[in-house]
Amino acid sequence: MKTTTVKTINGTSTTLTSDDTLTLAFEGMIESTSSSLSEFIARESLLKIARESDDSCERNKAAQALLHS
Repeated sequence: MKTTTVKTINGTSTTLTSDDTLTLAFEGMIESTSSSLSEFIARESLLKIARESDDSCERNKAAQALLHS
């Protein structure tokens, strides 16, 4: 399991989780969507994931979320 610490749009930190079945899941292992990521996660954090993550699924989902923001 991989965790990624991100900033929310409120400026607080939260952790997203990825594993073999979930990509950038919210606390409680709730699968994110590109829409939910764009609603709750700061654009800067999404940009960082889209550019720097070593996981292609994370990069793709963050890139899609940026399109929704």
